[in-house]
Amino acid sequence: MCEAQQFFSSPMFPTPDDIATHEDPWASVLRIGLRYVAERVCGDLADPNDPWVFGVGIFDRLTLGQKVVMLAMVGKAMLDAHEPAPDLTAVVDATALVIVDAFAAAVVIETDTDASLTSEDDRGPWLFTSRTALRNVLEPGWDTRQLGPLPSVDSTDLDEWQELAACLAEMVLFDADCEMEHLFVDDPPEQSDALKEKLGIDDDYFQIPAPDPTDEEFRNHLFVLEALTGLRFDASQLGN
Repeated sequence: MCEAQQFFSSPMFPTPDDIATHEDPWASVLRIGLRYVAERVCGDLADPNDPWVFGVGIFDRLTLGQKVVMLAMVGKAMLDAHEPAPDLTAVVDATALVIVDAFAAAVVIETDTDASLTSEDDRGPWLFTSRTALRNVLEPGWDTRQLGPLPSVDSTDLDEWQELAACLAEMVLFDADCEMEHLFVDDPPEQSDALKEKLGIDDDYFQIPAPDPTDEEFRNHLFVLEALTGLRFDASQLGN
């Protein structure tokens, strides 16, 4: 099914035209993923003594403050057509990958439990169920004759929804260079530089770190994350 039309002209962030064309579905997809991550990083599901592991090493190794900054920065770039896309670095790519993977996880959970992750009261006008959001994003460019019909939103065919979620992930991230870190860790600089050049990876792609926020910056980025997700966080309990 992953032969579906790709909507993005940039490897990760939609252009203003993409936003205008797919505003509600794309916003819902990205907000659901962002909300899923934020809830586990600094929301009700967060445990400061046992941080959630998302399976993307570069993101998982960040401090709480760095995760909040990156989620706010990347989330805003994904959702706000007026926000310039950040330079593509390993930590930016890793954050985007975590958000997109989180949306796929939300699709799986919703399909497996046949229930939305959020209640009607706090869903808001932009937050569809994940299956509806996924279908709405794919439908405009979907070739039914070649790929067959999309599943109905009440379908509980987990394999089919997982494949569709993977297809959407390929639209947003054409590749995941941040997951190649292991290829460069132990090699001599001249060897790793040659490999980066061959793969089209900037020399400083893995070297640029996530910002380390002050307490005030931490709170400000939390506010941004709240605005993007509809969640509420207690900065005094989280610390930085």
